[in-house]
Amino acid sequence: MVLRRRLSSKERKGLYQEYLKTEHWHTRRALALERAGHRCQLCGATDRLEVHHLSYAHLFAELDKDLLVLCRACHGRQHGYHGEEDMLDLNTRNSGGRVAYLIDNAMQAGAEAKEKERLATRTPRIGASRLGEECLRKLQYEYFKAPKDTEFSGKILRVFYRGHEGENWMAEWLRLAGFTLFTTDKEGNQKCFHALDGRILGYADGVVLSGPDDCGPYPRLWENKVLGSKGWNKLDKDGVKRAYPVYYGQVQLYMAYFDLTENPALFTALNADSMEIYASDVAFDQATAQELSDRAVNLVKACEAGQLLPRCTEREDWFTCKFCDYHQRCWEQS
Repeated sequence: MVLRRRLSSKERKGLYQEYLKTEHWHTRRALALERAGHRCQLCGATDRLEVHHLSYAHLFAELDKDLLVLCRACHGRQHGYHGEEDMLDLNTRNSGGRVAYLIDNAMQAGAEAKEKERLATRTPRIGASRLGEECLRKLQYEYFKAPKDTEFSGKILRVFYRGHEGENWMAEWLRLAGFTLFTTDKEGNQKCFHALDGRILGYADGVVLSGPDDCGPYPRLWENKVLGSKGWNKLDKDGVKRAYPVYYGQVQLYMAYFDLTENPALFTALNADSMEIYASDVAFDQATAQELSDRAVNLVKACEAGQLLPRCTEREDWFTCKFCDYHQRCWEQS
């Protein structure tokens, strides 16, 4: 009789890592991703997808039911809740993954607590920056602050934080370059306008009162965005109106409500990957401002009357609809 020595945990991990390099596993992984539609099967995310083993009974010859496609965050939760050392999932993980998992959880818990506090005191309303959104029904969900299908991940929350900090950097750099820029009022609050008894409101990034002669005339509205390279390149190529109609509409409404229509707005964008700066003049477009203002009025009236507004499409698999934060809620009501 041949006695087989039981492999140590370290040896099993090494064997598994070698398996993950094989063509067989690459094929099994690709098939699992295809079956899942290249989306996390728990939260629907589409980036940083991994294939998780639900069972190791058929390890190295997995059945379809043994595999689950997860995003990095959901995959981390699977191991964070059960303890990695007790699992037979032998993927290499370092302390960085664990730290990111803990940060994600903390950020999501903090965001959830703030949202509950805000919902307890706020009335239904919509930010003017969102009125250029093509889907009226989505705007209704946002107006009533309906729960999303999946709450923001820690990664997305950090992207929001990056945008906020990037705005502060750009304001500092503009002042350094000789612009007189106001981003808050005398009380230290961001400049804000209200319409329809507060049901529509908007916060301006700032107002440029003066600066270099060749960058005028003044005063002018200032609006800033922080984008990844893909979005920034799109903006640089096509301009604000064509690349980001929602941002364009936001600028038009703000110029109208803040009475800054005589001079073009200064629109800037920071490339978060390369730190390149985009800057352009955006002239006042009265027709667009009026159209969005009318849209706001109609939106509020429909919401108060309990009227469900139409979707932007009747195709559930339409790209913008398929990846909407309210996709399940919207189509379950059909």
